[in-house]
Amino acid sequence: MYRTDRIAIPPRIDGFPDDSCWRSLPLAGNFTQFEPQPGLPSSQKTEVRIGYDNTAIYIFAMMYEPSRDSVTGILTRRDDEADFADFIAIGFDTYLDGQNAFTFILTAAGVQSDLKFMSSGDDPSWDAVWESKVAISDTGWSAEFKIPFSALRFSPEKNQKWGMNMLRNIRRIREYSTWNRVDPTSDEVVSQFGILENISDITPPLRLSFYPYASAYLKNDAGINTFSFNAGADVKYGISESFTLDATLIPDFGQVRSDDVVLNLSPFEVYYEEQRQFFTEGTELYSKGDIFYSRRIAGTPALYYDADDLAATGEIITANPVSSQLYNATKISGRTKNKTGIGALNATTAPAYAEAMDTLTGSQRKFPTQPLANYNICVLDQSLRYNSYISFINTNVMRSGGFTDANVTGTEFRILNEANSWSVDGTGAVSSVYNSGSVTNGQFYSFTVAKVKGNFTAEAEYSLTDDKYDPNDLGYLDYNNETFLRTYMRYGIYKPFWVILKTNTALAANYTRLYEPSVPTGLYFNINNFTTFANYLSAGFWFNFSPVKSPDFYEPRVPGRFYMQPEWYNFSGYISSDYSKPLAVDVNLGYGNNNDMPRQQYRSYSLGPIVRIGTKALLSYDFSRTVTSSGAGYAALAGDSVIFGKRNISTMVNTISGSYIFAADMSASVRCRHYWSSADYYEYFNLEENGSLAPVNFDGNADISFTAFNIDFVFTWQFAPGSEMSLVWKNSILDESEIIPPSFKENIDLTFGLPKTNSLSLKMLYYLDYNSLVKRK
Repeated sequence: MYRTDRIAIPPRIDGFPDDSCWRSLPLAGNFTQFEPQPGLPSSQKTEVRIGYDNTAIYIFAMMYEPSRDSVTGILTRRDDEADFADFIAIGFDTYLDGQNAFTFILTAAGVQSDLKFMSSGDDPSWDAVWESKVAISDTGWSAEFKIPFSALRFSPEKNQKWGMNMLRNIRRIREYSTWNRVDPTSDEVVSQFGILENISDITPPLRLSFYPYASAYLKNDAGINTFSFNAGADVKYGISESFTLDATLIPDFGQVRSDDVVLNLSPFEVYYEEQRQFFTEGTELYSKGDIFYSRRIAGTPALYYDADDLAATGEIITANPVSSQLYNATKISGRTKNKTGIGALNATTAPAYAEAMDTLTGSQRKFPTQPLANYNICVLDQSLRYNSYISFINTNVMRSGGFTDANVTGTEFRILNEANSWSVDGTGAVSSVYNSGSVTNGQFYSFTVAKVKGNFTAEAEYSLTDDKYDPNDLGYLDYNNETFLRTYMRYGIYKPFWVILKTNTALAANYTRLYEPSVPTGLYFNINNFTTFANYLSAGFWFNFSPVKSPDFYEPRVPGRFYMQPEWYNFSGYISSDYSKPLAVDVNLGYGNNNDMPRQQYRSYSLGPIVRIGTKALLSYDFSRTVTSSGAGYAALAGDSVIFGKRNISTMVNTISGSYIFAADMSASVRCRHYWSSADYYEYFNLEENGSLAPVNFDGNADISFTAFNIDFVFTWQFAPGSEMSLVWKNSILDESEIIPPSFKENIDLTFGLPKTNSLSLKMLYYLDYNSLVKRK
């Protein structure tokens, strides 16, 4: 427990302990190792003092070292991997619920990072505006923080009691130590925080900030130049100490990183990660129930893929926007003094239109591919004792013009025992899709019982998804119509022995059935191991196998039809060297096989060297190659016949990334990715009713070659706290063809001869804090 105190005169944030306030505050020390020797005292002394006033909480930390040269301070971009340098981190569980925490990280090079810990994982996309400085001396390094209360959320109680923990990383000896001891055998992190008390009578100022932006784009698309100018704003308003309203008006997402697009031969939609900051920051409540996929908002229009079918005879499609425009979005979130989390998100998107031209008359017409749409999400999350919780969430989509509407209501809970060693978890949801006056209802639920603490952990899970459950208007589900049973066991050793620093081994068994009709669809087993050696070389392997044939009801793309999958196995392993070295390398190898005739073979390998040049530059290269020989898969529909084909699939990915850090607030990065994947069908079959394949004469061509090439260059300058200028150049080439280039060189030659899209943009974002403006005035 640490008992802080109010300070009359705030310190000057310069990294030095000269301010008088630090001398009167109590000391927090006696850090305990988390790694490599859990439970032993830290090898180096750490001293921390904490104070507060009505505006902010202040921290001074002294990290002792034998000499100045013992301090590792490598520059990185803000929020990048902090493990390259020494760092000190402090986390506040402001509601003392053992589940959620605001965490602030500062490296010895002065680089800031911040993130949120949540029951569902951590959120590194969360960004706050706070001040910090570091100083290096002959006795170690020191750090000074000023964290405004406007960056935190807490209950309106007069006397505050928070959870708190601090983590120190000593990079040269790979040691992590914490102020309050953390058990590495437990999955719970925030519940192991200590206590910060004696914060009282806080009268925080109005929390109101503006982020106006202006951006300009110069775009060249297949030789046609266009120029555009955008302006808008984000607003953050503290409704109370506990609740915050975030709103974005006419947002600009043109500078987000390009997606790593892939060739999709499966019957399922490809899941792409969210890149837009408004939908990644502060959205942890909306992950409850796993029914919200934010990329549905202003995503691909509902009829985008049907545009050709909607064109009249003699018309060609001349324009078909791949995404709809977001008009505005607003979210409110917070937690009451009774530890009830409340969240609401609302967004409105503009209609999208495709354009068609009559080839005889040249006349143009527009037709809708997406109507005016409103998206709404509401969440209630109640924290319970022993770090348990129960949540309720609802998503709703309403579209104008007779398009489909949808509603999904779900719940999620976790019940832990007092020791936080056993848990019972559950999730469930009901979906309703409204179309042309009719409604289709579906359901999903899952239950898990688990031992979650100790060297030995285990769990058993059962889930059911019926054949009508569909959350995909505002969620993501690759397929429904399945029941799933899984058992899992893991044993881990977290104290060093022999040449091993830590290791864990896991076994799992999985059994699946189709929900309707109820037939077995799979039985497969997994074993894996992950080990870190004393020299910080990491290695691991996965071995998966299925000893029985199983029907695949999804690959045929026709309801009721199935393909009988043969028995199979696959193996993969990796080696990863110490990332703190100037040169690090990742190597992965994989192999798989099945009992089909001829046997399908799967081979994969990848190589990823990482080179650190001095303390400011980083260069990495990732190469991967995957080859599947003689695999059977869907090719086409021919009337009532489902055509399969034997095919050779080859995928090659080359990615080069580099960054240069001019200072803690200025950096440049570049990422270049070339992706080439092809499927060469050499023999065709008719899928029989019993799931077998019979040779057939098929005069179609299912061959496909897909190429994607992207360059993303980003220069960023944080010229003031929360304010940023960014210059971005993006280059994109996409190509899909039935003709497969015979070699990698010919694919490269073909790629660079294709039309390309270039975009150069400059964006200025300025942070305006209401209290700073009033004080300045």
